[in-house]
Amino acid sequence: MFYAATLIVVVAFSTVPMLTVGAEPTVGAKSLPQSSSLSPAGIGPPTTAGSALALTPFGRVPRTCVQQVDAHGQLFSALGIADIILLSNGSQIRIPPCTESNQAVPSAESTPVIPDGQGNSSRTPCWWGFGCSSGWVEYATWCYCPRSPPAISEFDAYWRVPQPPSSHDGQTIFLFSALQTNGVSSYPLAQPVLQWGNAADGGGAYWTLNSWMLTSNNNVMYGTIQNVNAGDSITGIMYQGASNCDANGACDWDVRSFAQPENSGTDVICGNVNGNPACHVAMYDVSITLEAYGIVWCSDYPASSTTFAGLLVVSTNSINLGPSWGTTVNGDGCGESITDISSSGMTLNY
Repeated sequence: MFYAATLIVVVAFSTVPMLTVGAEPTVGAKSLPQSSSLSPAGIGPPTTAGSALALTPFGRVPRTCVQQVDAHGQLFSALGIADIILLSNGSQIRIPPCTESNQAVPSAESTPVIPDGQGNSSRTPCWWGFGCSSGWVEYATWCYCPRSPPAISEFDAYWRVPQPPSSHDGQTIFLFSALQTNGVSSYPLAQPVLQWGNAADGGGAYWTLNSWMLTSNNNVMYGTIQNVNAGDSITGIMYQGASNCDANGACDWDVRSFAQPENSGTDVICGNVNGNPACHVAMYDVSITLEAYGIVWCSDYPASSTTFAGLLVVSTNSINLGPSWGTTVNGDGCGESITDISSSGMTLNY
């Protein structure tokens, strides 16, 4: 295929020396809002000075549970034991199961709304580990129920990079499609992610693209971050990886993100040669999501909406499925809505 890939493949365990997991890039600090007539949109994240948390599309996660896998890395994943990355120089990074993490699963209920007396409102945001579920502002979900074989073997989505936010308050925005095993346990979870702002993989006040995966050991893996521009065409694909799906619909998983005209992207594969269910699982739930952190003004959102098109969900018995999307909008007075919904697309407004 035409992807410039960051490849994570299955390898056998070896006894070469281990490396400790390095510190992740610092999440961008929230700046103070300047005097403005723009509508206030929300409350920034709690102060985490000295905190060992890293911001990811899966919420704020302990830094020791987050790791990049570069273009020459290989992954061996054993449920309940470790996620092990074999580097090109023969050394290893070993990440034990992330027992600290409480995975963020989006709530089906809107968070409290606080009026400002001017016809606007402020949504009390949810931050990972701080009393509510996640930063999912609006999302559409569908379940291939009753979650029994056959399962989902592929989920494709296409969208364009929106115009950048017109104000900058240290916000981080994620726009992505996602595939997971069910709507309760979010791991493993695969996501091709368009990002504005800082997160564990880097970034800043510009658009970037990356592939992410939350493993069954509750660790977060990401590929090589790619810079992209407003108007670029993004392709996000999640499909069965190196091994074929078994009779129970369980597969190894590959998540790819790709940008045009840059002709660049990243690729993350998670599997286990021994069939251990660390990544070899059946997937039944798909979603399209706007996730945001540190929103202070409505102008901290991108300056144009995002249309996801060409949505394709395929079953393990090769049937094209037609999702009937359910939507949730945690509105904060900034015009959030999901419109033009069909089995193959929708528009996220904000």
